[in-house]
Amino acid sequence: MKMLCLILLLPLNLYGSLNIAILDTGFCPSLLVTSQNIKINKVVDLTGTIKNDYCQKFNIHSERFHGHLVLEEFLHYLVPTTEKIKITPFVVFDSSGLQKEIYWKKFINKKFDLVVSAVGLISSLNISRHLSGVWFVAAPRIGPNIKKDSIIYPANIAPQDNLFLIGNYFSGTKILFDEAQLYQKQIKYFFPKGDGGLVGTSRAVSEAAARAIILCRKSFETNLQKCLENNKAVIGNMVTY
Repeated sequence: MKMLCLILLLPLNLYGSLNIAILDTGFCPSLLVTSQNIKINKVVDLTGTIKNDYCQKFNIHSERFHGHLVLEEFLHYLVPTTEKIKITPFVVFDSSGLQKEIYWKKFINKKFDLVVSAVGLISSLNISRHLSGVWFVAAPRIGPNIKKDSIIYPANIAPQDNLFLIGNYFSGTKILFDEAQLYQKQIKYFFPKGDGGLVGTSRAVSEAAARAIILCRKSFETNLQKCLENNKAVIGNMVTY
């Protein structure tokens, strides 16, 4: 009886699935192959504007399917985890390819063990500084729509103990950091930029989050950063400034 009471008092996620959310543009889970222990839930459209049949026009080069590539890369690095995992993809880009604070606000109060975001919102306001669970966020970089002084949520609220801002570097005979990345002093780890269909910090954060699950799942509720530091030699391509 005492043993039964102890089990009931322990956190459920120690015995249940790891619940993961991915925020991005669009996803086509039916086109992906997963292991038996990984379940991908129905895609949630936080914008309410995306047609259900958009995956019939799947195009790997379309920005609409950036999220699909992130999810695919994430799954690639999850092998060979035996962890029971449930992934829920969330669309935060509407049919016009735009984001709005209201879309993100619909998500912020949801509770997940891990949130992976390879995208960010250009904003003049902090939506919320309180984030539930562990967040792996791609560092934004200067581009056509992002300026040096742009405020990009949720990267702009780093550093936080449960927010891991991930950057990328160019690998070769010498490591070169991408100077166009914003919030460089807040970036915790850098991973390779990559050279495939998905590149940059989007690819880097996909690998980073998956590595954290495989090597440090038991440390999610205690000290994840310490675990990652202890496993630097195993991860190999994870570097810091």
